[in-house]
Order: sequence, then C-alpha cells, then structure tokens
Amino acid sequence: FGVPNKIVADNASKFSSREVISFCYEYGITLAHASDYYPQGNGQAESSNKNLVTIIRKLVDENQRMWH
Repeated sequence: FGVPNKIVADNASKFSSREVISFCYEYGITLAHASDYYPQGNGQAESSNKNLVTIIRKLVDENQRMWH
C-alpha cells in the first residue's frame, strides 16, 4: 500500500506535534484536521467505521460460542 498521500486526524494535540508535522513533511503527506464534535465532517472515516462495525457484528453473530 505504501505511504498515504493524506492523513485526516482529529484536533488532538498529538497530531499537531512538531514530530508528526515533520514526519508528514518528510514523506510528502498532507495532514488535514476534521471538525471537532461534527463526525459528518469526516464522512470517509465515519463510513469506514460503519463498515467495521458491520463486519465485527457479523463475525460475533456467526461465532457466538467463542464469545461466551
């Protein structure tokens, strides 16, 4: 897959650190920040999260005995 072209992160201070900014610059990564308290502003991540929840639910439902 390689190095991403863009990273969308929340506004946590760890994503604004000098180290992260330097890393992104060094590898040519654009660092974008999603809006606080507005998950719809980051639709791609929300869509991915929805897909992950669906997959996990299906796995748990199909393997009930493994979870009890």
